[in-house]
Order: sequence, then C-alpha cells, then structure tokens
Amino acid sequence: HTILGKEMQEVLIKGKDILPETAVRCLEVALMNAKCQTRGYILDGFPLTKQHVELLVEKGIIPFKLFELECDVTECTIRAMKDRSDLNRPYPLPDSPEAISYKNAIYQSEIMPVRQWYTEEHKNWMTLNAKSNKWL
Repeated sequence: HTILGKEMQEVLIKGKDILPETAVRCLEVALMNAKCQTRGYILDGFPLTKQHVELLVEKGIIPFKLFELECDVTECTIRAMKDRSDLNRPYPLPDSPEAISYKNAIYQSEIMPVRQWYTEEHKNWMTLNAKSNKWL
C-alpha cells in the first residue's frame, strides 16, 4: 500500500520487468525492517549484472555472502521439462530447451563480472553444486 508498492504493481501488471533502480529502492526499504537487520535476508537472483552491483555499492549495500548454485544446462532443462507437467504450477514460464539455453548463455555472460568483483573485492562469493538435488 505504499507509493513504491503501487509503482511496482503497475509495472508488473503491464508484464514488464522491474527496473534495477526500483529493485534496489525496495531492498533499501526492506533492510530498514528490524527482522531483516537481525535475522538477515535472502535475495534470489540478485545481483545479476554489473549495473546491479554498482547500484548496491552506491547505496552502501554489501551482501554478507553470495551463493551461486552451479548446475549444467542439461540438468536445468531436465528439471524444467519435469516442472512443465506439475499441475500446481502457479504460472506458465518460457521453459523450452531453447529458452533455457538462451537464458543460460545470457546468465553466463552477465554473471562473470559480478562473480569476479565480489570474489576480489569482498571475498564473499561461494559456488555450490546444485546438481545432486534441486532442493539440497
């Protein structure tokens, strides 16, 4: 019910992506919450680009740890194909083998400078093997 929340809702209803600047503004608001300050927080899929890192640095937000789940494209494709048949799936996703391969290629090109920056600057980047179990 905030101005920021209404702004985000309008963008999402139109089917557009949230701008990185807006995502960081939301993160700033969340970080002011006492629970977040004492218990910590988890961001799924952020930061993904060098622009995200620059915005976080500009705001003085330094994640304590960043975990990259390592899983090859073949395994991701197999999991996506299994998820397709899940009747409880909340919404349709573009998860064809071609789409997954394309998303992975973009991810690999975008994440390299992010991984390098956090590894060198803060030594807080960790890679975990996610192939054995998608929930482990």
